[in-house]
Amino acid sequence: RGGADGLASSRDIGQIDDASRNIPAVRLAAADIPHAPHPAGATATCWAAKRRNGSFVRYFLTAKHAVAGLGRGQTVAMSGGGLGQLTDFCDGSVDAALVEPPSGATAPIALAMDIDPAVGLDVEFVGAGTILKSGRITKTWVFPTDPDPYDPQRVHFDVTGVPGDSGALVRLTSTGEAVGLYTGVKAGRSSQSGMSQAIWQAAELLDIDLYE
Repeated sequence: RGGADGLASSRDIGQIDDASRNIPAVRLAAADIPHAPHPAGATATCWAAKRRNGSFVRYFLTAKHAVAGLGRGQTVAMSGGGLGQLTDFCDGSVDAALVEPPSGATAPIALAMDIDPAVGLDVEFVGAGTILKSGRITKTWVFPTDPDPYDPQRVHFDVTGVPGDSGALVRLTSTGEAVGLYTGVKAGRSSQSGMSQAIWQAAELLDIDLYE
């Protein structure tokens, strides 16, 4: 279906079996969806709206460490120039913040979440500093009934990004559902993994619905 600006807003789900015939299903590539503007030095995860006024999609989600040192109401430099405003951020070690850019979304599409993704599922993300990265979930620390900000929940995977990718939307390759926002690299003596903040916890604590 078309959005307000004429862009298609559907997502590929393969084929739908209807009795004895297959009906092709179409999607708009992620790169074709108007993305939220990026903050300087980081990546916007997706558009967001406060649940109390969900029709007003005026914010974007990003990693809290990307706006470290700023307080609520202070200005955030945008990568394309101009200034946004830091609206809110999660308490504790939950690595997520909400920024209001100079203008909001024009044709938002609701973004579904997998709140408790399984180890072994394929994921992908695109950051402001990198092309599409694909990998597989290797570890999770997710408790989707308890958003306690002092127990940060994480989804790890076997691919890493580069500086500037912080905040990138990590989604399931198969369905496009959001699972996390990229926060960096977890490194050990002999291995490393990509790490993301569990997106459901960020959405709960910030009281937001997600859009793209």
